[in-house]
Amino acid sequence: MAATVFQTIYGYKVESDDDVFVLGAQETVINFCKAQMPGNFLANFFPALFHIPDWMPFTEWKRTARKWRERKDWIAKGTAEHSMIGSLLDSKLTEGWDETEKDDRLKTLGITLYAGGTDTVSVIADRVSHVKLIEICLVKTASALTSFIAAMVLFPDVQAKAQAEIDHVIGLERLPAIADRDRLPYVNRLILEVLRWQPVIPIGVPHLSSEDDEYMGYRIPKGTMMFMLRIGNIWAMSRNEAAYPDPETFNPDRYLDPSVPIVPSFGWGRRKCPGTHYAEASMFIAVSSMLAAFRFFKATDVNGNEVTPVIENDLNSAIV
Repeated sequence: MAATVFQTIYGYKVESDDDVFVLGAQETVINFCKAQMPGNFLANFFPALFHIPDWMPFTEWKRTARKWRERKDWIAKGTAEHSMIGSLLDSKLTEGWDETEKDDRLKTLGITLYAGGTDTVSVIADRVSHVKLIEICLVKTASALTSFIAAMVLFPDVQAKAQAEIDHVIGLERLPAIADRDRLPYVNRLILEVLRWQPVIPIGVPHLSSEDDEYMGYRIPKGTMMFMLRIGNIWAMSRNEAAYPDPETFNPDRYLDPSVPIVPSFGWGRRKCPGTHYAEASMFIAVSSMLAAFRFFKATDVNGNEVTPVIENDLNSAIV
């Protein structure tokens, strides 16, 4: 997945699993996920900290930004292969932006495409909407696949039913392909249930007001950080018993009822993730291939007794 992301976004070919940029990107994404929680960094509350030297304590984020800038400069020199970020550096789409604004927008675009949040990337998404924004949604896909494996271990009857469908439709001679997607309805429902059962970004990510605004009598100054808890709480939506009876049970067949809504895991409206279709396709390939090749079951302890895993999310409530 990382290789596809790097080739698409940065024009960089990954040769091995221990590639320096891949390892660095993994660390960057972890830091990015932590940054989604405003309380993790004092600079979010005390902007004056943005001006302190980056050699002082609590300024790791500034050193990370410098590394991103060095990568951007390398691409800007024209020695890198064609990529989305490279093409936008000199694109008419970014005309009228000063260097600081361009840096901010493109860094946001790059990390968002790599990390795969449910929200799009500030204003630039509107201005490059005609560009084919492709992403593998590494963090989101990886987290969803972890939830998928957990579900298969906890609900073996679901796993058996999905594998039976694959064996019947595809056979044993090859792995599923994108062309088989419409022929595997149960697998598709299984993926929808994975995204509902354990949403990757339960309450979305914080937003920043781009201009002064007022809502229900409240004045919202430009630059205010906000959590959209009432309209972006995916976790609450996924636990709505009126829409999803027995919500903690993993049941792909609930979607046989056309009135059952699909949880908007990738957002909605103009803030919808620009790589939704690519992410869904990658999920299908990964899930169907694993079901075709492996059987997941509970581990056993030293006495041979099955160990039932307990699903526990991280303390960070923004990202699972």
